[in-house]
Amino acid sequence: MSRQPPGEEWRCFFALEAYEHSTVPTFVINSPWDSWQLACEFTATMTPQSWDPNATTCASAPGWEACGHKFEQCNATQMGPFNDYAASMLKQFQGISKFEQDGNGAFLHSCEQHMASLGTDWVTATIRDKVFRFAFEDWWFGNFGMPGDSIDGKGTDRLQPAKEHTYLPRCTLKDEPPHWCNPTCSARSLRLDALRVRVGGSPPRV
Repeated sequence: MSRQPPGEEWRCFFALEAYEHSTVPTFVINSPWDSWQLACEFTATMTPQSWDPNATTCASAPGWEACGHKFEQCNATQMGPFNDYAASMLKQFQGISKFEQDGNGAFLHSCEQHMASLGTDWVTATIRDKVFRFAFEDWWFGNFGMPGDSIDGKGTDRLQPAKEHTYLPRCTLKDEPPHWCNPTCSARSLRLDALRVRVGGSPPRV
């Protein structure tokens, strides 16, 4: 907060600002097409000056009521703004110096999801043949050791290159339905695929 101009300390509330100024190794988990952000920020309407907790403002912008809640209810012209929104987030994220610093990593998937690490995408979503869960595990154990390891005194010497643990979307939402582009997202993939991942088999190649 001390690096912000007086009166601008509120910026630290935002994830990209906090990430940029954090000095600890960080593994970023998010979807540039985050379902909550698209519904409750991108397609929302302004709340009254006196905020009403019972007001419904998510996906309330005219023409976006259905699309804001579900990709597959969007038309072709609405996919462009969604992809632009995602591209802007990725550009800002990759423009931060911390993004390339040793010890960091990321799994930014294209699933229509919020808090994905708490859902089934944790064991299904795949980028470059790496399942979400295993991408995080590789980053954690690669930088901080296996359970029981002692890393006292090793400091930053152990930190691995960020590029070894960074997974970015390899596709964008399609104009025509089905709009989703990653078949390993849990809401889109077969239950059999999820089961194969859980028992150690191979997920679909993405």
